[in-house]
Amino acid sequence: MRPERTEAIILNTFPARERDKLVVFLTPDHGKKKGWAYGARSLKSRFGAALEPLAKVRIAFLERESDEVVRIESVDLLRSLFPAQQNLVANVAASYIAETVDTFAQSGDPAELIYRLLDRTTEALLEGADPMSVVAYAEVWMLRLGGIMPDLPDSIEKLIRLPVKEFAKRELPVAKMRSLAAKVRREFLGHELKSYDILAGVTSPLR
Repeated sequence: MRPERTEAIILNTFPARERDKLVVFLTPDHGKKKGWAYGARSLKSRFGAALEPLAKVRIAFLERESDEVVRIESVDLLRSLFPAQQNLVANVAASYIAETVDTFAQSGDPAELIYRLLDRTTEALLEGADPMSVVAYAEVWMLRLGGIMPDLPDSIEKLIRLPVKEFAKRELPVAKMRSLAAKVRREFLGHELKSYDILAGVTSPLR
């Protein structure tokens, strides 16, 4: 059996057993996947820093039809989130965006548009764009791509059509957009995202 090879963005990792990790990652062609990275927690792990959340990677994995979790064979790092992690708000914003995508992206369904959204918002954070503008953009678009967001007011619709880097340069109704997204998300999920309060805690003096 030949492994599938694709570009991916790491959404989350969980420790498993003594030496392994369970990795959640998003691909444009295969959607969201879960995979075992055997030996990833050992000091001499061949995966290195490539399994950090929101790292962009080239991943190879083996998938059996009857298994829900794939086996990760190799991961090559294409882009690290490390520079953005030096800024507290950008770091928490990145984690929040990753949780948003993880919550609404469907396992196994092609996710090219969602992948592109995650890729470009991560890139914007790395380039120093205002973190909360990037968050608002990601929230609204993720709910829209998930088929959950109702029609937007014309003023917001026009703004949200901009590329994220251009969007983040504008004077924006960030609070209004985030409030709308939160209302729709809570009604759909019946609860709030785990990192919502953490993000609020690091941004409340700013917004």
